[in-house]
Amino acid sequence: MGWARFDDTYTDNPKIRAAGPWAELLDMRAIIYCARYDTDGRLTPSGLQTIRHGIARPVEKVERLIAVGRWSIDPSGGWQVIGFLEHNLSKAARDDIRRGGRERQARYRASRNGVSDTTLGRGGELQTPTRARTIARCGTCGALEIDCTCNKARGRPKGRSS
Repeated sequence: MGWARFDDTYTDNPKIRAAGPWAELLDMRAIIYCARYDTDGRLTPSGLQTIRHGIARPVEKVERLIAVGRWSIDPSGGWQVIGFLEHNLSKAARDDIRRGGRERQARYRASRNGVSDTTLGRGGELQTPTRARTIARCGTCGALEIDCTCNKARGRPKGRSS
């Protein structure tokens, strides 16, 4: 689950107050959308269609947000939420955090499996070399514990010879 950060003075921002309550709702939805889809504050026209539900005349609200300086027009089409990256992580920063988490989890899993060398391969996938595990032998007969019959004859569980 993702999250978006809002300054605790967001609702007191003069630009937000000047834009009006419906433009404020559209702005909040845009911030949440941008955080969810890692767009670094860029909202496309299709993104606007996704977040506009229940808001009458959303284009008018967008124009208001642009007029008060809360949004700007993106040259590649769509809009940019001004100040988005001041409070939210960029896509690159989130990718670094995710990559670090994958590497940390791979190291942990490898240590639990008796494997110590874990590397990232092409495309960022984790490559863990496999090693042969030591298979325990029965202390009485020397057979592999899984095949040992002497413990069964003595009524002991496998792996407990004495």
